[in-house]
Amino acid sequence: MKYSDPKQPEQLAVKESAEEKLRKEVEDLKRQLREQKGQQQGSAHSALAKPWHPSAITIWALFLGAIVLIVVAFFAGYIPLQKRNAVIGSQALEEEHAANDTHAGVRPRGR
Repeated sequence: MKYSDPKQPEQLAVKESAEEKLRKEVEDLKRQLREQKGQQQGSAHSALAKPWHPSAITIWALFLGAIVLIVVAFFAGYIPLQKRNAVIGSQALEEEHAANDTHAGVRPRGR
């Protein structure tokens, strides 16, 4: 037979209360962790919730920056194009003069 201790129900009650305390503590820690995760995610989403409202100076700076980039891109492509066209034009003139010089010495036969 088992030896039964009269204090055994009290020990069970103490164990259960300690176990309940631990469970409550674990639940509380889980709740705190969920709240912290929610705050972290909320901070990422709060940036989306508050749209950026730039000032007039910022808008003008962006606009002028875009205009400068367009002008620089235009001249970066236009100047080499003009140089290339000038070279091609001068080569075409040289070939035309060379062709005229070779044909100037030749006279048609028959007359």
